[in-house]
Amino acid sequence: VAAIMVLNRLSQSNETLSEIHQSLPQFEIIKDKVSLEGIDPEELIKKVSGLFNDADKNTLDGIKFTWDDKWVHLRKSNTEPIMRIYAEAPNKDSAKKLVKRVQSCI
Repeated sequence: VAAIMVLNRLSQSNETLSEIHQSLPQFEIIKDKVSLEGIDPEELIKKVSGLFNDADKNTLDGIKFTWDDKWVHLRKSNTEPIMRIYAEAPNKDSAKKLVKRVQSCI
């Protein structure tokens, strides 16, 4: 889908691919994982659910908090005995802070 959107924009403007890339917002992603040894995943999700009262919350797959310019997602792996933490923000420092805040509940 992304490739089609880029090709569509290229066909409808005089911009080069690098100009289109530079005009898009840039984000950093941080990924981490937590061993489930001695941890109940459902209890951890309940504990984390009260962390960010200023964010939209989605519990479809674990728990994901979303703001206008960043998000953090905690979910149980389907293939390993771990919880995965993903965060995306405008810079690495902001993404790391989101991950560390989730880790503080462990």
